[in-house]
Amino acid sequence: MARSNVVSGSIRATTLFVLLTIGAAGCSDSPIAPEEVTAIGWGATARQVEGEVNDRHVFVCVAGGTPATVWGDGVYTDDSSICTAGVHAGVITLAAGGRVTIELRPGQDTYTAATRNGITTRLYTEWPRSFVVH
Repeated sequence: MARSNVVSGSIRATTLFVLLTIGAAGCSDSPIAPEEVTAIGWGATARQVEGEVNDRHVFVCVAGGTPATVWGDGVYTDDSSICTAGVHAGVITLAAGGRVTIELRPGQDTYTAATRNGITTRLYTEWPRSFVVH
């Protein structure tokens, strides 16, 4: 079955580096290792994300998003919109956008549909790779 929201190529969007510091009393003021964060649009899918099962990737979705198609509930097909799955999972909103961390997973035999946080996902059968949102 053809899927219309798949974009060819790998995600190699503008990369931002976030430097975190520890600010609690009694802790070092030294920065910890920078984390690579990739800014993406609402149509970007995990299909373009390079990596192995259990690899985690961090993305920033722009504010004022337009929902795109998502297949699954909790575990999403890798051709689902990362940002829209983030809204469905409750980690960001369409209005504010924000940071979404995904973990690549193996494919599933089936993907269920559900409505959460104003996003209705679709049911799908076997798909070779998936992801979860953290």
